[in-house]
Formats: sequence, structure tokens, C-alpha cells
Amino acid sequence: MFSRPHLARLAGIVLVPLAAFHVAFVSPYWTVPIGAVLAILMVRLKPGSPITELGLGPPRRLGHAVLLGATVGILLVLLSRLLLNPVIEHVTATHRDLSAFDYLRGNWRSLLPLLPTVWISAGIGEEIVYRGYLISQAAELLGNSGAARFAAVLLAAILFALAHGHQGLSGMLLTGTLGVLFGFLFLQQRGNLWANMVAHIVGDTASLVAITLNWDLWLDHLGRHLFFAR
Repeated sequence: MFSRPHLARLAGIVLVPLAAFHVAFVSPYWTVPIGAVLAILMVRLKPGSPITELGLGPPRRLGHAVLLGATVGILLVLLSRLLLNPVIEHVTATHRDLSAFDYLRGNWRSLLPLLPTVWISAGIGEEIVYRGYLISQAAELLGNSGAARFAAVLLAAILFALAHGHQGLSGMLLTGTLGVLFGFLFLQQRGNLWANMVAHIVGDTASLVAITLNWDLWLDHLGRHLFFAR
């Protein structure tokens, strides 16, 4: 039999990603912050500090966390474009669908007001939901062993991938892979989210700037040429 705290965690693991995925009459960019707020409220229902439990407390070394996050963010963009994306698209024979951002090409006036929204929704909101909340709660539910934390990372990555279904099969596989890497960074940081949030913000910013400059097409071509040129 599950105890009341276990049932509360289980309910949260279902409800929080659902709220982050879809809220009626709300822009997709703002459903994730709603899920993040729900995560904070769910943790608030039990003793302890929701700030600490969700990984939002001050890092041990702020400068180190920021530098690590920025470095990881740039490396993940390069890894995605030059290795993961071409390999996944080759295996699935489908392309990652990022056509929703085509309007940004050469359009700085649209990019600049979009960036703060992306930072809040993806950089902060998604990290609270898919790393700070889901990994910590699922790991506790499963016993908080090393195997439990690994399983929690995989569960959070799967839900993270499904939330990006609009990018197609290749997009979900890539996002899921990045979700695993973000999950391992969260564990490496001993459950602190600062490096994750910086990495996510820097990575998304670099990706959107690359689209605006049309550099993403060049990076994709380079990645395919490196691995599949005949």
C-alpha cells in the first residue's frame, strides 16, 4: 500500500507534466511556467523547503555553476547539430521539425522579444518541471537509490521528449537524449538547478540566434557531411 506522501508524489508526477504540456486557452509558451508553479505548490504541501527540494537554492559556487552551465549549453548545441541530429535523422529517415521558428530567419525584431519568453518558459520552467521536480520526486518514490535516480532521469527524459512531439519523431528522440544529459547534469550538481538553467538558456539562445542568422542550415549540412558524406 502506498502511504499518503507516496500517493501525493505519484499524483504530482502525473499532474505536473500534464499541466506543463497543455492548459486550455493558454499559449504553449506559458503552460510550462504553470506546470512549474504547480510543482512548487505540490512540494509545498509537505514539510521542508520547496526552494531547496526543487534545486532552486543557491549553488555552492555561483560562478562555477554559471560557467559550467554556459559551457554545457554551447557544447550541447554543437553536439546536437553536428552529431545527434544527423545520426537520429539518418536512422529514422525523418527530419526534426523546427519550421515553427522559420519566421525568425533574418528577423531580429521577432527574435529579441521572444528570448525572454523562452528563457522563462524553457530555461527556467522546463528545468523546474522535468529536472527539479520530476527527477527528485520520482527518485524518492522509487527509494532514492542510485538505480532509482537513474530511472527517474529516464522517466523525466521520456516525458520531456513527449512534450516536444510537435518536432516529429527525430525531434522527440533528440530532445529525449538532451533530457538525459540535462538529468545527469542535475545529479552531478547534487540536485541544484542553477547550472541546468544557465545551460538551457544559453543553449536555446544560441540555437535561436543560429536560426536567425541561418547558421543552423550550415551546421546541419556540416554534420551530415562529417558522418554520411559519400
